[in-house]
Amino acid sequence: PRLLVDINLIPVTNDMEPIAEVAGELWYAFDPGTSNGNTIYRTDGTNENPVAGQALSELNGVSGSFATLNNQLIFSGRRSGPFTYVTFPDPYTTSTIEEREVYLGTDAGTTLVADVYPGTGGFGWYQTVLPLSSNPDQFREEAGLVYFIATSGTGRDLWQTDGTSEGTALSLDLPGNAVEFTFRSGQAVVSTLSGSTYSLWYSGTSIAGIAVNSLKNLTTTSDGSVYFFARATSSSPYYVYRFDGSTAQTVGGPLPAVPSSLVAIDDTLYFTSSSTLYQ
Repeated sequence: PRLLVDINLIPVTNDMEPIAEVAGELWYAFDPGTSNGNTIYRTDGTNENPVAGQALSELNGVSGSFATLNNQLIFSGRRSGPFTYVTFPDPYTTSTIEEREVYLGTDAGTTLVADVYPGTGGFGWYQTVLPLSSNPDQFREEAGLVYFIATSGTGRDLWQTDGTSEGTALSLDLPGNAVEFTFRSGQAVVSTLSGSTYSLWYSGTSIAGIAVNSLKNLTTTSDGSVYFFARATSSSPYYVYRFDGSTAQTVGGPLPAVPSSLVAIDDTLYFTSSSTLYQ
């Protein structure tokens, strides 16, 4: 590896994430320590033109992940106040409350794609006029659309967008709250949480035998298999599961500790557990 450029104006380390490829360039979010806050930067892989980016002037920052659609960036933008609490006896104004919604980023600037959770709502023991936040995350492109998980008032569900307000809609409304998702043969595989029980769904249908205490790291391999970690109870060990489109079965485990970072390279899986890399 080699250093392209040090764009930090203050002598501390700031994370440069999320990251996405847009039209052959690398786009990433970074706070260089100026009063402008978060900025989306881009680089062509050389240090000749490393920081030609778009400032998020109307936003307070970026959260979650990036997705690319038609050479444009889809992301979760954070917009802060001032928002006013309507309290008794006097109003109270705050700039710390953030509204997170779906934004589109191009060379020309950033625009709001969709306010998935519109309106205002109450908070605590007083009435407020604070905006409701959908908190979208896990953006990923699939077959010409970007999918993400967001709140619209009745729980967290799978949504989709084509980059326009009119083309943003609920994709799957499942029982409980959507936690993670991936795709198999063009159909969504979604984990949900109801109370303390995780379930797995494929194309809107519950997968038999999966009602567990923890389920995470849904990952699809090139042969269409979906792998994930799951455990039956909070005191049980984790196992590696494989879903083939009809059933989910254990293919590995028990694991010595809580696993993480499940990555598929072709048809081979890599993950860590107890600081050890497994294949």
